[in-house]
Amino acid sequence: MTIVPRKIDPHYRWWVKTPASGLAVSLAEVKTFARIDTDAENNLLTTMIGAVTEITEKFLGRALLEQTMILSFDQWPDNGIIELPRPPLVELIEVRSLDQDGATTEYASTNYMIRADVVPPEIILRDSCNSTDNVDRYTGGWEIEYKAGYGEASDVPNGIKAGIMAWVASYYDSRVLEDLPPAGAIRILEHYKIHRF
Repeated sequence: MTIVPRKIDPHYRWWVKTPASGLAVSLAEVKTFARIDTDAENNLLTTMIGAVTEITEKFLGRALLEQTMILSFDQWPDNGIIELPRPPLVELIEVRSLDQDGATTEYASTNYMIRADVVPPEIILRDSCNSTDNVDRYTGGWEIEYKAGYGEASDVPNGIKAGIMAWVASYYDSRVLEDLPPAGAIRILEHYKIHRF
């Protein structure tokens, strides 16, 4: 069977391959912020911190603690630029193509440049790059694996940590986790929000 190349939308998908370990803010920090003196609900509070951290990442469009991500797409866009979701970028691990059986071939780093100083970070094809036409697979034919996040909890900006603590305190008081940050948190977190991805 002959596969005929066709023009398609890049169709981006991404997921977390290796989740972050730990919490962006500690239990002790939240208890001090919310003036909670008892240890009776420590387990509940820890669960709340984890839940708020996850939804904060979604709200901001940022990875907080270091985690490994995979971005999958069908073909390179015409302008040769791929934007990586959930910055900041820590490390680019590999750019690879996939065949229909899922076997991968690394795309040499000499074919592209990395712009880590922009938000979101960009992978840009060089003018001299090898062909990016993947005739072996048209759906999910490319993947970029990378590490994203600020690093450890101590590396997360204080403003984001303050917003998380305010959100957890509100969640603790109401026992309801809303889709958007409460008033006391959103004013802080909006300063860090990315309006893409």
